[in-house]
Amino acid sequence: MQIQNQFNPKDLRLRAWLLHLLWLGVCSSPWQLCATPQMESAFDDRIIQHFGSAQGLSSDWIHDILLTSDGYLWVATHNGVARFNGLDFKHFNRANTPQLPANDSRALYESRDGTLWIGTVGGLVQFSPGRPGRFDEHVEFRGNSVHAIYEDSDHTMWFGTREGTWTLPADGGFTLQDTAPHSAKAFCQDPHGILWIGADSGLYRRQGSGFGKISHPRLPTDPAGSGDVLHTRVNALIADKDDLWIGANIGLLHMRNGDGDLLGQSVGQRQVYDLHRIDGQIYVATRHGLWRSSDSNQFEKLETVSYTHLRAHETILPISYSVFCVKKGGGGGGGG
Repeated sequence: MQIQNQFNPKDLRLRAWLLHLLWLGVCSSPWQLCATPQMESAFDDRIIQHFGSAQGLSSDWIHDILLTSDGYLWVATHNGVARFNGLDFKHFNRANTPQLPANDSRALYESRDGTLWIGTVGGLVQFSPGRPGRFDEHVEFRGNSVHAIYEDSDHTMWFGTREGTWTLPADGGFTLQDTAPHSAKAFCQDPHGILWIGADSGLYRRQGSGFGKISHPRLPTDPAGSGDVLHTRVNALIADKDDLWIGANIGLLHMRNGDGDLLGQSVGQRQVYDLHRIDGQIYVATRHGLWRSSDSNQFEKLETVSYTHLRAHETILPISYSVFCVKKGGGGGGGG
């Protein structure tokens, strides 16, 4: 499917404005997507807009958010993907884009060449921007659920799927990595070049040509061997110097040089869904709301924010709901 982009100078100004916002995907019906000014000042400046089905989204259930380098905001929802230009949403689903193998979209990622990758519960699609833009399905993934997408420093693409971890090198084809985990939810490459994978079954690190599972007393485990991902799943990863931040179902962990320090009590005992570093601070999206780090790596819960709804007066909104993803505008995306 080809998508014709219409040039509009006002549209470009609106998309530039999107770059300076922090975007949250939340579970707080009826609004699921909200934008707040860049976090250089206190969080309670103001959330300026909330978006849901009433404001043009095709679904109130949001799985991922990405602002691409051309200034568009893309939203992965339960009912397809939406593209926002600052004024309105354009929707892509099975009805108008047959290249999408499923409407339920789970992951968005922009590679360095400007390609937008879309992971769905039924396969993988890439969108090549331009005039016109074009969607193409990768049939190798048809019927497979794609949860995570990442590009490493060698320009190799990584895809976490229900049936295993796949790679796509810059000069080759898709390859299934036999030693990598199934159902990878997050990828991260640290400053030393080591690739980490968070999966349903725990935390993994690349070792030579294979992968090894990391064992540590404070890392997620399944002591009963039941296979219950409530105990073992790692959802998000961020690496910085010698620090690895791990967002897991049991909470937030901080590992430095292999020494794990569990901080889950500070951000809610369970289910960290996403991590994002903004201006030196870490924002943590959890089942119990949104948290932010301080210079001493302590975390504060952002209890309330003021916001102006599209058709409402200024209101104080308690952040007591689940926050599923947190992203800052500025291009790139995904994978911590």
